[in-house]
Amino acid sequence: MFGEGNDTARRGLSAHLAVAWRLVERGFEVLEPFGEHLRYDLAYYYSGKPGGVFHRKEDPSLVRIQCKAGRLSEDGSTIRFNAFNISGGRGKKKSYVGDAEYFGVYCEELRKVYLIPVEECPLGEKALHLKSAGRKRGNRWGSKSVEYSADIQDCVWAENYEI
Repeated sequence: MFGEGNDTARRGLSAHLAVAWRLVERGFEVLEPFGEHLRYDLAYYYSGKPGGVFHRKEDPSLVRIQCKAGRLSEDGSTIRFNAFNISGGRGKKKSYVGDAEYFGVYCEELRKVYLIPVEECPLGEKALHLKSAGRKRGNRWGSKSVEYSADIQDCVWAENYEI
């Protein structure tokens, strides 16, 4: 089905299925949109009941998810994904703000799924740091790993978004 040179398609499909499977496993009724023109891959109906796994206080509504394949960095300290798409062949990056509520990010190397609110992701590549790896800090002369600390406020920790 994927043939040579279609590794991107395989990774995208894997991410889509992994996010859907994880939501179903958590008890959500997962919906798939009809049509390729929509800017989200999955949705679920949120009834507004307390005790959810998500970070936002949502009223009963349809919640849209854009699935993304995350890439583990070579040193294993971060998961990176593109918080944009490029369409129309013009090469211009377009944000998902207003088109989806969450990015559903699947990291194949870790076999984990993360749900990150779209409004928390600036246009560009997003990095989720792994607490187990600490935080890499450095400059042009080298870097060092800093132990995980709850005091580090400028870091987006992947574990806070895992579902």
